[in-house]
Amino acid sequence: MLGLLTSFVDGAVVDANPQPGSGTARPRVLTLEGAIQEGLAFDPRVGAEAEAVRQAEADVQTASQAPNPVVSLSKTLTPLGNTFTADRQGGPPQRDLELSYPLDWFLFGKRGSAVAAARLGLEEARATYDDFVRQRRTDIAVAFLGVLEAGALLDLARQDASDLDRLQAIAEKRVALGGAAAVEVDRIAVAVLEGRREMRRREAALRVARSALSAIIGREGPDAEFDVEGDLAVGAPAGTPDVATLLAAAERARPDIRARRRAVERAGAELRLARRAAWPELTSRAAYTRQYQESLGFPDASSYGLGLDLTLPVFDRNRGNIRKAVSVESQRDLELRAALLALRAEVEQAASDYSVAREAVVAEDRAQLEAAQRVRERVQRAYELGGRPLLEVLDAQRIYRDAARQASSGRAAFLRAAQRLNAAVGQEMVP
Repeated sequence: MLGLLTSFVDGAVVDANPQPGSGTARPRVLTLEGAIQEGLAFDPRVGAEAEAVRQAEADVQTASQAPNPVVSLSKTLTPLGNTFTADRQGGPPQRDLELSYPLDWFLFGKRGSAVAAARLGLEEARATYDDFVRQRRTDIAVAFLGVLEAGALLDLARQDASDLDRLQAIAEKRVALGGAAAVEVDRIAVAVLEGRREMRRREAALRVARSALSAIIGREGPDAEFDVEGDLAVGAPAGTPDVATLLAAAERARPDIRARRRAVERAGAELRLARRAAWPELTSRAAYTRQYQESLGFPDASSYGLGLDLTLPVFDRNRGNIRKAVSVESQRDLELRAALLALRAEVEQAASDYSVAREAVVAEDRAQLEAAQRVRERVQRAYELGGRPLLEVLDAQRIYRDAARQASSGRAAFLRAAQRLNAAVGQEMVP
């Protein structure tokens, strides 16, 4: 089998997302792993998902920051006109310098709740990114297998067209020597035309498959011209694992399920934060005052003051946000349950598809295919010597061609099913 995905989730965010044409060399021959790495590096959607993780990291940083102190500088009791005197008293003028700092974020645990919610949001973003990478890996691998299958079927069509051309030359020679009726030339000509049409269809299918792979790995322009390296060899296919085992593994390994669980936990943390936000706002104050009273016959004087500001949660107790947070927590829990139900259906479908594809590969009789090839070759040689009719030759050619196509398509279908089963579980369950 191909060297399939070794790891679906590596926990790392793709830091670089180079753009085509930026000087990054793109290989002319692609392997499966090379295609996956290119897709993750050049697909802008992967970069967009990575930015969501960085934004969540910034949210954690923001929530972790202590609030800034507030400095207030003012001059008050300044006379409108002449200065204040003993006969014209007022003021005295003064300058105030005040420093205030909130305390409720620390005393009432508001910052701790905000940090806890932000960290769970970061874990959710990372799991969501891992799940996107899991899906992209699978999509790239399936597209790569599509190119391999299209190439194998094109090779078979070319071989078939070449055989028919050779048979046409033999038929024309036999008719010229009087060893066969002229109708055989017409019959083989029809078969040759159909063989060439089939070859052109397969060439078009290969172009479409290669174009699909180019799009998914971010190749364009000159880079879109490439060859793939690999084959559709299967070997001994592994048996289908028990569905219960697959489900248990999927619930542990699937990053989207992990993201759903983190979303539930984050909703709970945000509910606690909403309840903390209902507590009063508490601000401490320290002030310095300088009074200018020499014009009144007194020396200038300095003083200080201390104070606390406390809001009274009489009307606004954050009830609306608390109610919303309760609803969001319930919603996230329902979404998790729905995701687990969808996961069961996806795993069961993937296991069923793998089992069917495996049975087709196991049932494939390679000895029978080799026998059909030998029969085709023997009948062709016998026809060349005048011992077999043309219809028997064409029938042997058709039987071998259909068997070879079915074998190639069956192996490709099995490899795709194995990819999708591993992706459905979130880890490699079948090699």
